[in-house]
Amino acid sequence: VQLQSSRIPDKTFDRMFSMGRWFMCRRRRCWCRAKDYQVTANSVYSDPHVPLSSIALKVLTPQVIGMIMYISFIFKPWRYNARSRRFGIFAIFFTPVFVQTCEFTIDSIPTVQLLLFLRFLAANPDFVDERGVVVTVDQAGEQARLSTREIVNTFGGPKYAIRVLLFTVVNYCSACVLSLSLPIFLAQSENQIDFILNALAAAFIIQLDDTPNDESMQVTISDGKMSSADNLESGEKTPVSPQ
Repeated sequence: VQLQSSRIPDKTFDRMFSMGRWFMCRRRRCWCRAKDYQVTANSVYSDPHVPLSSIALKVLTPQVIGMIMYISFIFKPWRYNARSRRFGIFAIFFTPVFVQTCEFTIDSIPTVQLLLFLRFLAANPDFVDERGVVVTVDQAGEQARLSTREIVNTFGGPKYAIRVLLFTVVNYCSACVLSLSLPIFLAQSENQIDFILNALAAAFIIQLDDTPNDESMQVTISDGKMSSADNLESGEKTPVSPQ
């Protein structure tokens, strides 16, 4: 793998870290010290250890089928009666619950930013060497500091670019479409039970690619001042005690 050099100014690099700190600290999902921030990527799209073939068969295909059926239902002729108006009003108040359940506003934006920044580091490996950037991955109770070559090999290929695209389309674009059209979708419910089932089905489409908390990949990016990262050599793994 040929490592490419970069001439991006230091201000651009500092802005990327400050943006990451802002997103993470707003949701209290990280500890912020200097230029460090931490993101938990709880999607199979963001985990490079899950094969793309398995994702396409078990996750992507059901999500695509679900979105096609959902959109086709939205564009069919609507029924406008007292029941649909009542369910439509209920759905307006139910939409914030749907957004909170899917967590696409508080998880998708930081995760997309993390994936893009890892791609940026893979394309500009001199930042890892010259600026002292430390990338630490914590998954399944093991913590490892990635070397420059591991960053390039893991996040620099076209397969990871496909993962970034799929994650953005499914967990952000599709989630926005579902949230905006949810009142129309739920207003067409036949009865109260269908209303609840339709709401759960819409949330299931977005949450299908989520991974369990114990299998999520937690990535920490710092400027090299993190004490735990200093004790890890590149590629070295240490068990992490449960919190």
